[in-house]
Amino acid sequence: MTSTTVFSDVVLPAATWYEKHDLSSTDMHPFVHAFNPAIAPPWQTRTDWDAFHTLAKEFSRQAADRLGVRTDVIAAPLLHDTPDELANPHGQVRDWKAGECEPVPGRTMPKLVTVERDYAAVADKMGALGPLLDTLGATTKGVTFKVDRELEYLRHKNGTVRGGAADGRPSIARDTHACEAILALSGTTNGHLATQGFHTLEARTGTQLADLAAEHEGKQITFADTQAAPIPVITSPEWSGSETGGRRYSPFTVNVERLSPGTPSPAASTSISITTGSPPSANNSPSTGHR
Repeated sequence: MTSTTVFSDVVLPAATWYEKHDLSSTDMHPFVHAFNPAIAPPWQTRTDWDAFHTLAKEFSRQAADRLGVRTDVIAAPLLHDTPDELANPHGQVRDWKAGECEPVPGRTMPKLVTVERDYAAVADKMGALGPLLDTLGATTKGVTFKVDRELEYLRHKNGTVRGGAADGRPSIARDTHACEAILALSGTTNGHLATQGFHTLEARTGTQLADLAAEHEGKQITFADTQAAPIPVITSPEWSGSETGGRRYSPFTVNVERLSPGTPSPAASTSISITTGSPPSANNSPSTGHR
């Protein structure tokens, strides 16, 4: 338990690494591997996934006749790796509060957007991949991936939600479902998406790139694969290293050897998020990438 619990009103007992399912990857080595429970969570401890889902279900139950559906106005930040960055030429940020410029939403201040929140449906949405992936795809590091094939795959792999706000959506009700979704929706573990992303960059830059992932275009790493052994990741637009032909990972090799200015550094591309319902940001771009 960390010192941050001193500031908490309620502390929930959480399972440790070896009492739950999870995924791990790092910039220090080019592998993805699973955490698997050696024992079930002891006593009253629960996995993070189980605890949050339990809270969401009770919250949704109580919210049904108290909060219902509401529309909120939020200040959405200007995002990294999006056209929003062009709002500050030369990286000079002027402060409208100090009178240095006029307050213009989306340019000199955060975007002001409306978000509809169905509070009674929080639990349903948390347990499923949301519809924004159908309409917007999955965007990471300025590259948008079309994931229709992956969503259909996940419907068969994880099951489909029946009834409620997430009816018909691929399930991520269990922690292993979430792991499968992460692996299916990232080019580093799905060769089809890696190749697709490089084709997108080829059209944008005129530089040959798709061959970096072509040898693994038919490869799909599953959670079971990572449970059996650490699995080397696939060269993808989501990061700057190349492992084509069995090469060992080294950052920025794609930038230098293929003159690709837009490929991120590995340290800048380690987030994982799964869109489950309402837009996570003002530009409605769900991000599903890891490493």
